[in-house]
Amino acid sequence: MEHLQNLIYWYRSVCLQKKWRSKRKRKGTIRLYVRDLAQLFRRLEECNIRYLVLRWFQEVPTTVEEEKDNTNDVDLLIEVEGNLPTIAQIVSSQPGHFKCDLYSTSGRFGTSYLGMPYYPPVLAQHLLDTRIKHESGFYIPNRKNQFLSLAYHLTYHKGLDSGIPSGCELPANPHPKRPYGHLLENLGREQGIDLPTPYTLLSLHNFLKQNDWDMPYDLLERWPRRTDWHKKLLEVELAIIDEDARRLPNLLVFFIREDMVREAKADFILNLLREKFRILEIANLSDEQSSWVMRQVRGGNWLKYKGTETISPAMAVCCHDDHPVPIDQSDTKRNTLYPLVSNQNAFHKHEIRKRLTEESGSADRVNGIHGSDNAYESQHMLRAIFGQERIATINRQLLEKIKNNFSL
Repeated sequence: MEHLQNLIYWYRSVCLQKKWRSKRKRKGTIRLYVRDLAQLFRRLEECNIRYLVLRWFQEVPTTVEEEKDNTNDVDLLIEVEGNLPTIAQIVSSQPGHFKCDLYSTSGRFGTSYLGMPYYPPVLAQHLLDTRIKHESGFYIPNRKNQFLSLAYHLTYHKGLDSGIPSGCELPANPHPKRPYGHLLENLGREQGIDLPTPYTLLSLHNFLKQNDWDMPYDLLERWPRRTDWHKKLLEVELAIIDEDARRLPNLLVFFIREDMVREAKADFILNLLREKFRILEIANLSDEQSSWVMRQVRGGNWLKYKGTETISPAMAVCCHDDHPVPIDQSDTKRNTLYPLVSNQNAFHKHEIRKRLTEESGSADRVNGIHGSDNAYESQHMLRAIFGQERIATINRQLLEKIKNNFSL
């Protein structure tokens, strides 16, 4: 009988993993249906799989009896990478009706939000690294991150549906699922958050920006849920960098990743960049700069191609394109994939990746380099590298170098 039960669990586990792969292809989010949530948490902990409950901690049922009358679901952030088969086995052995939405640090394996990581991977990893235990025995974000992660969720995921006033001309949903604004204000009051009340989405965005917890500009412009609020927020961010982008329309910024420096490929990449562009500035990033860039620049999420290892940026290269090429309007496939590219030469980074892959002899693609798609992204990246306080000086120096035909 026990052997038969184990076969059933194994079969359920295989089916669940197939379902996850299907969700991944459709850019969906896995919803688990389990029984005995408390046991699920214990077993994850026994297997050294890090997880946390993202919010609404007081509503999490702690017994099977409580689960019966509970109509809510639980959002979980789990370290899925490398643990998928084990998680599938655990879940398959305790099937039930209680709903859990599963998100990971990378957003891979069917654990994304509309095909994107639920939180930027660096922030998701930070949540797991600093987690604490709730009085009921499961893990939750630490005190500060409870407010920041909930504010992020309401500002960028929920948006106007949160019912929180927008802070602009856009009306918020008058009938949100929960009194989100009130709940967030109470949490902020408990933590001494100095924000004028009632909160607005715009004030929350600015607060998150000040605390390095905002949605990066280059992620915002690619965000798959493009509501009027997201469009408005993008307008606000564009206005900040518009003047500098117009003054330096042919500036492109590239990041060389740490693995390329470690493998002595940086000079090879620089020479390939020189085939198309004039290099104005090369900056070796400090640990602080690298960390800031990883928080503020999407950079393919800074993950190894088709992997889960984080590879940080090590060098920044500012280039000028003296001979920009208009986009080929007949290439509809490429233009659909890369709608933000305004200069055909920006695709040179793809050629560099191809050359790096050929050099490595690897069957997997070598990313190696990340670059801006347009002048606005270049300005965003410069701010991530050098900070807002230095941006005027940096842009002035770059303009001087362009005028003087300077090249490294």
